Amino acid sequence: MAVSPNDRIASIDILRGLALFGVLMVNLVKEFRISIFAQFVPPGPESQSDRFFDSFVSYVFEMKAFALFSLLFGIGLAVQYDRLVLRERPLYWLLRRLLVLLGFGLTHLLLIWNGDILTEYALAGLLVLPLLREDKETIAICSVGLFAFYVFMPSLHLPIYWPDAATLAHLVESANRVYANGTLAQVIRHSLGELKVIFPLHVFVFPRTLALFLLGAYIWRSGLPQNLRLYRRGLLIVGLIATAIGLSLTLAVATDAFSNSPMFGVYFTDVFKVEGGRMVKADQEFPEYYEKTVLPDLRKRLSGIVKRQPSQDSLAENNRQEEIATLQHHIAAVSQILGR
Repeated sequence: MAVSPNDRIASIDILRGLALFGVLMVNLVKEFRISIFAQFVPPGPESQSDRFFDSFVSYVFEMKAFALFSLLFGIGLAVQYDRLVLRERPLYWLLRRLLVLLGFGLTHLLLIWNGDILTEYALAGLLVLPLLREDKETIAICSVGLFAFYVFMPSLHLPIYWPDAATLAHLVESANRVYANGTLAQVIRHSLGELKVIFPLHVFVFPRTLALFLLGAYIWRSGLPQNLRLYRRGLLIVGLIATAIGLSLTLAVATDAFSNSPMFGVYFTDVFKVEGGRMVKADQEFPEYYEKTVLPDLRKRLSGIVKRQPSQDSLAENNRQEEIATLQHHIAAVSQILGR
């Protein structure tokens, strides 16, 4: 159902534009790489300006832009639901829209880019949909509960893992090789293989996504966006307090201030820096993946390089020796994880 320009809320459109700009900045700088895992491995030589810009995008935009966009998605769901009530069967129409979004997301995820977020948003929207029939108090309680669960997840020691440095390095190297030289079938197969490594990241942030969707729905049902002038003073006070808290937390993360905390040390120093990824240290994770995929591939490549005749060119031979040493290091690291 089309919305006339007079019915649109300019403040929401402005915030949505800012959120999209932040998401675009993060994607351009960190996400859109040959391997999506390249952002999690130590970068090569960088200029001081490159390091500053990368850190600026990480701490100023990364989590904030995605959180704001999720919040606005929840507001959008509530707006559509309330307007579709006039047409009757609002859940039916929203279900259709979310299923279409899921179809686009799965196509994007499986055939184009495995860093897709549309699929997660569609699934979260489907779970939130029944709650849109409830009153705003129930929505608020569910949102707070999900936020609490997300915050205390590190202390629950759930089996949600993130690969260690050796596996991430292998994933980046293999992606660079396959995406540069592989056939279309090999590229798609490799992309699908990366999904099982990306999946824990989505599992970890999913409660936060649900909580933000519900918070957005609550904000809309509270009447705040429709009556901004009535709440101007309160919004200013809350905004200043929230900004102070946000800046303090960002500074704490940037300086590893939580690194010695028994509960939040891993959470703030690792999880926040990689957008909800490395919640538990990778000691014994993905043993089957290491055993059947990583280790055989590393050994096969090492054997092929060793069998090559030494090059007469000193630079080429030096590169060959460095590649051998790197592969041997990765094999040793993976073997250690497998307890060999």
